[in-house]
Amino acid sequence: MAGLFAWAADVVGGGPLEDDDKPRKPVPLLLTSQQTHYLSELDVKAAALQQTVQVLRQRVGPGAQGFAERMPHLHADSVASQSALALEVQAHNATRIQIQMREDSLRAENEAYAKALAGRQDEAREKAQEAQELQTTMQELEEKEKTFKSDLEKLRAAVAEKDGLSIQEEVETTASDADRDTLLQNELRQLRSELDMWEVKVAKLEREVASAQQTASRWPSPAQREKELERRLRNLTEQLVTKQAQAESLANERNALELRLEQLNESRRHIQATGTVDGNSKRNKIGRPSTSHHSGDESKVRGLPVRQRASKSVSDNVANVARTMDAFSLHAGSHFWRNKLVRSLTVVYILCLHVAAFIMLTGRMHRQFKPATAKELP
Repeated sequence: MAGLFAWAADVVGGGPLEDDDKPRKPVPLLLTSQQTHYLSELDVKAAALQQTVQVLRQRVGPGAQGFAERMPHLHADSVASQSALALEVQAHNATRIQIQMREDSLRAENEAYAKALAGRQDEAREKAQEAQELQTTMQELEEKEKTFKSDLEKLRAAVAEKDGLSIQEEVETTASDADRDTLLQNELRQLRSELDMWEVKVAKLEREVASAQQTASRWPSPAQREKELERRLRNLTEQLVTKQAQAESLANERNALELRLEQLNESRRHIQATGTVDGNSKRNKIGRPSTSHHSGDESKVRGLPVRQRASKSVSDNVANVARTMDAFSLHAGSHFWRNKLVRSLTVVYILCLHVAAFIMLTGRMHRQFKPATAKELP
């Protein structure tokens, strides 16, 4: 572009072409015929170009000099405009990048706002459902209050009717009917007590309605309700564990009592066989409390023969062993129910025992069946 402007200025101004009118000095050259012909053609072309240049200068006229002077300024202005255009393009690209980044950030914010709005809408739905449930409970309480009020009005009407009847009867009857007056007074007292009781119930219901309204205003959150349910579940599990421990202890006591009953039956059979103890001593022996068990057993053992003493001592030892086993089983059962690891290990141990027994039995069965099959083969 700059070269084009310079060529146009040279053509219009006629700077370097002004020397064409000067006489040229011939240069002695040795040329061939073809080269001289080519030079003559070039001279013809140069003369034609000079004529066209002169024609162009005549057409341009006298204002060409000012145009030639303004050409460098136009070139500088074009360069400045090109640089400004490049700066504007760079600024436009930077703003476009910023706009794209801002659009991405706005999209992310819109997504976050949409998620938050969905969460708030879910919470609002839950709150609306809770409010609807509270409204239904309030309506039920209001209906109960209306029924109680209607019952109270009926009772008041009945009391008023009975009061009127009692007044009429008192007017009609004589002063000598003291018994009837006492009966009526008792009935009035009963009715008044019932009326007071219904008034107390109505006041209680009003308090319940007020407390329900207060709870509706400060309804607990789902997290608090979940904590309360977990606490109740924990308490119930603890109560279940204690009840199971109590049931196990009762079962152990029952087993101990059954064992004791069997021992007493055996001793009674021995006593009936020997005939040394009468029926009264047998009844006293069966009905004695467990606190005096050892002293009574010692006295009975002294009164028995030698064989019966040995059997009695063996039965006492068996009873002591049974009591210790019951106590140990009670302690082990309570520990078993409290510790989950012990339960899991016990289950695994039982399964291992079953597997080992199954393997041993299958091996023995194979050993037993192999000789039989060997005998049958011949």
